[in-house]
Amino acid sequence: SDGGVTWVRCADISAPVVALAFDPYRPSIVFAGTELSGIYRSTDGGEYWRRVNRGLPADGMGRVAVRFVTT
Repeated sequence: SDGGVTWVRCADISAPVVALAFDPYRPSIVFAGTELSGIYRSTDGGEYWRRVNRGLPADGMGRVAVRFVTT
């Protein structure tokens, strides 16, 4: 709400967030990549989050990790 000056802990996300992305055409849609809980999606600008890991590879314990690829 203030351009990223203020941040608060989000109860909907259970692991540390390591990446954020937003849809440039619909900025209310935001994605958060976490260390071990996979990807979360918000459709209201970050007010509420939902896990969206369907189809992503998981480790033997069912955790989905975000991997960074640089070119």
